[in-house]
Amino acid sequence: MWHGAQEELLHSVRSDSGNSTSTSIRGGIVLSFSQLKDPLSSILPSSSSPWRVEAVECQPSEYAQMTLTNYSYPEVGVGLSPRGSLQFKYVVTLFDDSLSVALVVSNTGSVPVDFTGSIISHLGVSSAGGAFAVGLKGYRYRSLGKQKQSGFDASKILSQIWKPWGAPDGNRGTLVEEKSGRDARQELEDGKWTVESEDYSQLQAGMDRLYTTPPESFSIMDRGKRRSLVVERHGFTEFCLSNPGPDSQLRDWNKFVCVGPTQSCQSVRLYENREWRGAVTLLNPGTSDGEPIQ
Repeated sequence: MWHGAQEELLHSVRSDSGNSTSTSIRGGIVLSFSQLKDPLSSILPSSSSPWRVEAVECQPSEYAQMTLTNYSYPEVGVGLSPRGSLQFKYVVTLFDDSLSVALVVSNTGSVPVDFTGSIISHLGVSSAGGAFAVGLKGYRYRSLGKQKQSGFDASKILSQIWKPWGAPDGNRGTLVEEKSGRDARQELEDGKWTVESEDYSQLQAGMDRLYTTPPESFSIMDRGKRRSLVVERHGFTEFCLSNPGPDSQLRDWNKFVCVGPTQSCQSVRLYENREWRGAVTLLNPGTSDGEPIQ
């Protein structure tokens, strides 16, 4: 995704492990989902389960779309029969002025499954302190500490992904307040949550904020690069803003911020034969005329 056909908006780093057959990519857009169960949680989908290309669609000069699928079996019953089976459908759609990433989670098993998750974008910036979040005034957040490592109508295409979004209950899933959610509510009463008071909230090195009930969209403005990006959430009820900071020992920690919708204080309880949908859209206002944002 480019700004003015010159600068990449997403920050990513390629690293080679020393042999010609192994290369890893850090950054870009990252999916992070975990199934909740006693005594431990598990990462979804499993790293040993490869993604499969299900479909590719492209209309020259209009959009390109790729759909990937994966399966996870978080609960195993008697005789190793998968009782809780989740299907993940990952849909990436690129337009001239936006990038949309959607995840559809379907429970094809015989028991409910609880999970949390996020879709985090690594946005390139001139410096962490030179970027501002615009549109969050009046919304509450909690500082969690430092970031952990870890002519063409586009709406017609996207409507096939979003529909049906349904009520704000996790899109046919049920929101379940976790202990962290109950603690968060008490901490709000105790003054540990803060209400954003600035129209332009300056991002900081090492920051890690969780916004609850955020707006459906807001902007990240980079004064150094003289550009902005609109971030839209769908399905998720929370949002996070973070930067790894100098203590992370990453050489490029000051060149990106992590932004994305998340489901943390409330997990999603997905019942049998139901699905849940979450997505993020990055809208590049500077694409239409090819000029940087002033």
